[in-house]
Amino acid sequence: MEGLQAVSREQGVSLWQAACSGGGGRTAAKLGEFVRLIERLQQRCETLTLAETISLVIDDSGLRAMYEQDKKDGEERLSNLDELVSAAAGFLPDQPEMAVVEFLAAASLEAGERQAEAA
Repeated sequence: MEGLQAVSREQGVSLWQAACSGGGGRTAAKLGEFVRLIERLQQRCETLTLAETISLVIDDSGLRAMYEQDKKDGEERLSNLDELVSAAAGFLPDQPEMAVVEFLAAASLEAGERQAEAA
């Protein structure tokens, strides 16, 4: 991270821009890959529904592939991801441009309520 900060200072750019350039060592290169993934997802998600957006993020981030390889808990995790996409398909946000934020806030509150009831 220090290498990325040094590149940022030297070039007079933000950490985000420094990460995109790939400067600053191996960690910065990995961070740069992540930044480029986020930028690709931003572009691709502009015209998608909430459920399509969540499904794309799950697939493109490698999360689905990781759980497909997990012999211990993978099947349950994949089922949870499918449930998340299904819940997103039925979610009606108050502000469509904030759909992801509203959905995640609602899902977080619901999960918290379930945990409180179980305790």
